[in-house]
Amino acid sequence: MLKRIFVTILVFTVSIGLCGCLNKIVYIFDPIDEEDAAAQMEKLFVDLLDAVNENQTEVFDTYFANHVLTLPDFEIGRNYLFETYKGELIDIEHSVGPSGESIEPGEHYWYQSVYFDIITSENEYMACVEFYTKYKSENPEEPYKIRKIKLVEKQNFENSGKYTDCGLRYGIYYPGWVNGLV
Repeated sequence: MLKRIFVTILVFTVSIGLCGCLNKIVYIFDPIDEEDAAAQMEKLFVDLLDAVNENQTEVFDTYFANHVLTLPDFEIGRNYLFETYKGELIDIEHSVGPSGESIEPGEHYWYQSVYFDIITSENEYMACVEFYTKYKSENPEEPYKIRKIKLVEKQNFENSGKYTDCGLRYGIYYPGWVNGLV
C-alpha cells in the first residue's frame, strides 16, 4: 500500500515537472526571430517619431502597453520626447539588444530590446526601445507594444559605445526619471 502511494506521488510529480519542461521546450523550438522583431519595431518607431514631429500625442495609445500609459509620469516622459526629438529623419539604424522572458503569477511574457542610431536634419540621437514579443495572461498585451523608450541626444551622451541601458522601469525616459519606479 505504501509503495503504491509512493509510486502515485512520484508519477504525479514527474508529470507536473514534464508539463513545465514541455512548455519551455515548445518555446525553445518556437524562438522569436530577433532580427525580424527588431526590423518590425524600427518601422513602428519611425512612425512614432513621425507622430512626435507632427505633435500627435493621441497616437501614443496605439504604440504603448496599457500599463505604461497609466504610469503617473508617462506624460512627463512623452513631453520630454516631444521637446528633445527635432528634425526630419534622415537615417536610422537598429541593432538587436537583449531579449528575455518573465514568469510572474498570472503572467508569462517575452520581450526584446532594440538600439537605434538616429540622424535627423537637426541632431543625432541614440535610443533604446523595449517591447513585448509574446504575452500570456488574463489581460495580455499585443506583440510590439512598447514597455519603455530611452532617447538621448548623442552629443550629450559621454560613453556612446556602451549605451545599453533601458533603465529598470517602464515608461519614457526623461532627465528626472528614477530607476526602480515601476
